[in-house]
Amino acid sequence: MRILILDDNQDAFALTDNLLKDCIQGAITFYANEEIALYKLLEHLSKRGELLPDLILIELHMPGFDAWEMLKELQRKSETRVIPIAFFTRLKSAKSHLFASRLNTPLFYKGKRFIDQAYAIHKLKKWFDNLAPTDNSYQSIF
Repeated sequence: MRILILDDNQDAFALTDNLLKDCIQGAITFYANEEIALYKLLEHLSKRGELLPDLILIELHMPGFDAWEMLKELQRKSETRVIPIAFFTRLKSAKSHLFASRLNTPLFYKGKRFIDQAYAIHKLKKWFDNLAPTDNSYQSIF
């Protein structure tokens, strides 16, 4: 499984990366610390004929980040339209939940404790495993 993680916090990425690799055998992760880096990485993979990620995992709360615009841009392109996207955040709030629901994108709360983050990764894996392989649409789970 190939996972592209967008997170502006490199320490948080390192922890997420380790948890994903512990939970998902053979997981390969890519890291982008801002939107432009994510787009460049996807373009680079596409131009080289390499496999695109199976999942894009996005930290919802980053300075200057516009999740709405990013989702629209990824859905505009045929090669990224089929990649499932999930949000990941430490900030548990009704506003985050409502926002993710409006975008029909699942939101996983990683919390501040290690155990919470590990639990969120397991929920994420379960959600991803339940996606129908022939169905390119996915539903929010809350």
